[in-house]
Amino acid sequence: MNQTLVELTRAMLTAADLPEFLWEPAVEHTAYIWNRSFTTLLQGMTPYQAWHNKKLDVTHLREFGTL
Repeated sequence: MNQTLVELTRAMLTAADLPEFLWEPAVEHTAYIWNRSFTTLLQGMTPYQAWHNKKLDVTHLREFGTL
């Protein structure tokens, strides 16, 4: 999973054309998104839904690098 987080973070920083000093918030954002993404292991549930037993609300999510 660490390799996946690194690759996704690097892609987000590159896509948003942001400097490397924003690495830490980018990794936090990536992990946040990763935990709210569907996985085949949980059969149609996200890790967040499995842990909290409630439906996930993602209306607050924005693209990384936007205000």
